[in-house]
Amino acid sequence: MGYLIEATGHDTLLMATTADKRDVDAVAEHCKALRSAGAGNGKDDKLAMSAPGWVVNDWCVRKGITFAEFMRDQRMQTRFVEDPDNSAFRVWQGRL
Repeated sequence: MGYLIEATGHDTLLMATTADKRDVDAVAEHCKALRSAGAGNGKDDKLAMSAPGWVVNDWCVRKGITFAEFMRDQRMQTRFVEDPDNSAFRVWQGRL
């Protein structure tokens, strides 16, 4: 994973995060191992998902919302967790 911060003007910055497939696969494999071990299935608490912030941010960009909007809207967070495209990051498979 890499980060880039570049001045694009007198008073503006461009901030970018890059991740290659190996980064994404490593997180997905970790979630798979947690699932296989039965992690996240506590009686009172469930670990539904473990996804890096850059995965969440990419999803937000594709949905046309800001990260701040995502963080304020629990329904949007539920949509993220239940999105089939994000299933590799699920730990507990139940419905929210």
